[in-house]
Amino acid sequence: SGCTGLIEAPELPATVLADFCYRGMFKDCTGLIACPELPATDLEVACYGGMFEGCTNLKDYRLPNGITNNVDASFIFKNCAKIP
Repeated sequence: SGCTGLIEAPELPATVLADFCYRGMFKDCTGLIACPELPATDLEVACYGGMFEGCTNLKDYRLPNGITNNVDASFIFKNCAKIP
């Protein structure tokens, strides 16, 4: 988190996630313009919570696989001004 010069996120190939495992991972990475593919389908509590919070230059994003009524969906992209 806080890596303002990061413009491309690394590959995150995990398909099974633990509680809070990616929480805040890219928070405030204001140079990030696209989200990585997130192939996990076995999600745990808040595993994506706030993952891209404050990434104000994001232009390309997709909700991760498996997020439907998960609490993560409500704040994964919090304060990402460019997201429609």
